[in-house]
Amino acid sequence: MMNAWALSALWVGLVATQIPVSGTVLSNLSLIHTAVEPLKPKYLRGSGRVPHGAMEGLSRVIRDLRFVVRRLSLPEESATKPDHRQEA
Repeated sequence: MMNAWALSALWVGLVATQIPVSGTVLSNLSLIHTAVEPLKPKYLRGSGRVPHGAMEGLSRVIRDLRFVVRRLSLPEESATKPDHRQEA
């Protein structure tokens, strides 16, 4: 990625963007949420048997990751409790 110095050396002017950074962050958080979905044990079963102990640990990690993504995506007051639903 080119930095500001390299762009100025090429006489490329920098203009202020009208798009808020929060839109980019929220978009990336949405991509993370989507990428985590196929890691659920119920989808991994198609690749073979998933040991029960691994299913519990994997479900816990996915819940925690989804909680972090949701917490970063939503206003402070609406994302205070982790999702404790079973996701097996």
